[in-house]
Amino acid sequence: ETKWSMIGGKMSMEINYMLLRENVLDATHFAFLHEKTLQTAVWTAPPEMIVEGETVTYREVFEEQALGPAFAGATEIPPDKLVYRDQRGTFLNPAIHLSTLDIRDPSPPQGARDAFRLHVLHITTPASYDKTHYFWFMGWDIPHVREIKGDEFMDKWRSNIMGAFNEDKAMCEAIQKRVSTDKHGLNYTEVVVAADQVAI
Repeated sequence: ETKWSMIGGKMSMEINYMLLRENVLDATHFAFLHEKTLQTAVWTAPPEMIVEGETVTYREVFEEQALGPAFAGATEIPPDKLVYRDQRGTFLNPAIHLSTLDIRDPSPPQGARDAFRLHVLHITTPASYDKTHYFWFMGWDIPHVREIKGDEFMDKWRSNIMGAFNEDKAMCEAIQKRVSTDKHGLNYTEVVVAADQVAI
């Protein structure tokens, strides 16, 4: 689709694939795990949950929040400018999760766009009980970003995003190791908090 600019990639993780499914459905982890890489320190409250048939979506709306460099670059909005953000994450099926971010700039420069959309597609495939293949694709509704901004910008964009994904990988693998070596196995008391409602 020529109206969109995209990047993508794949990773292998030494985890049960359900750990990654839970990770993408719990938006509150952004405030702690990705505070520096994605500058999402305010994402601490459990999001709204929407259930439609077998589809579950979380939604968070921030009336005034800075985008940070990882999200602002392609839009030309300054990273520290306060904008409207409407973000949603939808469990489409056991393998596919779609994240959507709608941005509205309340005071764009003359002649500039005031609204943008970002999609992130997460595809998880178990290779075995404790190994998972992770494929991801990210796209802005901004055409020809590579042609306009060049390969250096695209490499930096990818690097910023991979920084966050590597944080997810390290955390999930640490959890998997703890679970695998725990003498209690799966016979433990589970503590459920409000942020878990979407994954549950």
